[in-house]
Amino acid sequence: MRKFIISIFLVLTFLCSCSERSKTALDWFSEADALNYNDPKKAIEYLNNAIRLQPNYANAYNIRGISYTKLEQYQRAIEDFNETIRLKPDFTNAYVNRGVAYALLLQYQRAIDDFNKAIRLKPDNVNAYNSRGYVYFNQGNKKFGCSDAKKACDLGNCQLSEMAKKMYGTLVKADVDIVKKILIVDMGMHADGEAYLMENGSKQNDIWGINLYPEDYGTDDFIEFDSMINIRPSQGNASKDVLDPNIKKQVIAIVQGNIHD
Repeated sequence: MRKFIISIFLVLTFLCSCSERSKTALDWFSEADALNYNDPKKAIEYLNNAIRLQPNYANAYNIRGISYTKLEQYQRAIEDFNETIRLKPDFTNAYVNRGVAYALLLQYQRAIDDFNKAIRLKPDNVNAYNSRGYVYFNQGNKKFGCSDAKKACDLGNCQLSEMAKKMYGTLVKADVDIVKKILIVDMGMHADGEAYLMENGSKQNDIWGINLYPEDYGTDDFIEFDSMINIRPSQGNASKDVLDPNIKKQVIAIVQGNIHD
């Protein structure tokens, strides 16, 4: 009886091994792809088999690179994307994927170079714009980041655009000299505008910081009185708000006189 059971086990083992050997590279690739990156280790195992059977399988290298990225093995991912691009130089998403891996290694310029290449190959590649925008934001480059976010949104993916709104909102910083009736806008910090005005003859006591919300133009929410430069206990203003209603009226009148339809 024991010999009979062993014989059955050996037959089953043989059948399984034959089944594994009969699989093609495409079969292994399809099994890895079906995992949808939920099990990157298993995907890599399948893709290794696919690549052994078909060493020039560009798609397999690309998917394996993504799997390595999921496992935070970025250098190995880059090596696979390099091979993908060597085999298929016009594989747009391979450049995007490699750029993402570079970005996760904080090699931002290499990442941007890859995203640029992807966009040259396919100008409507929304993933390239989104990914490049993320890198620009991480570099503190709000202007270029917002530009890429807008482009991606125009192409149908507004994820980065929504994130940018949460990060930065749509406010525009502005400073007002209520004596000279000067309004300056779009500085990094209210203190920068204050310094600029003082360099050009304004007095600090006459300068007040506000935020403008273009999307709310024409409503009471358009102007927000909220700035660190407004905190001046010596002038009776111990708040980031502007407490004197007369000063507020002057500020509003100057803004309305300079910004209109």
